[in-house]
Amino acid sequence: PLRGAARGIAFALTEALGCLPRRALAPQLAALDEAGRTGLAAAGVRLGMLNLFLPAMLKPAPARAAGLLWGVWNDAEGPPPAAGAAASIARDRAVPEGCYVALGLSVLGPRAVRADIAERLVLRLRKAARRGPFPVDPGMLKLAACKRAEFPDVLAALGYESVGRGDDGRARYARRAAPAGRAAGPGRRRRGADPDSPFATLRALGTAARPS
Repeated sequence: PLRGAARGIAFALTEALGCLPRRALAPQLAALDEAGRTGLAAAGVRLGMLNLFLPAMLKPAPARAAGLLWGVWNDAEGPPPAAGAAASIARDRAVPEGCYVALGLSVLGPRAVRADIAERLVLRLRKAARRGPFPVDPGMLKLAACKRAEFPDVLAALGYESVGRGDDGRARYARRAAPAGRAAGPGRRRRGADPDSPFATLRALGTAARPS
């Protein structure tokens, strides 16, 4: 059985319908030991660099159901974005980040990328960055499922910046220095809701102003 931090992480993921940003579980991850990691892996939990998620919940049907449940919990006025089996979809800035997270998506600039695909993209970028400033290659664009013009903003969301151009005239990118940590803004608390619920964490990821 899972114990301690691992049990807390499993509970949070269950309550949040299978996906949470890594930053939302930072205290639990800091306390997680090797036995806990092994137990979570055996339970099907993926500890990614951006998100913690249950891969089974990224499939179209459960992801759609999770999005609908998120909408009911947060009194959303319309249905969640339709992601289907797409690797990524265009981000609608009127939709709170928490809704995309419930759908199993990572908001990266103008795109919302499926959590497992986002992890693959992060790994590819880190591998490229180890060799020094790198250009955007077709494989990166294919993973993000976005246009080349959108990709600089995706890179910026992942902590990369342009550092000039190479001899071939193509832009080069490198990791930028990590910014100082910022305190998370307060989430909008629903009356009667448990502030410790992972749903509160999802709400704190961003709420859209409703039209008057």
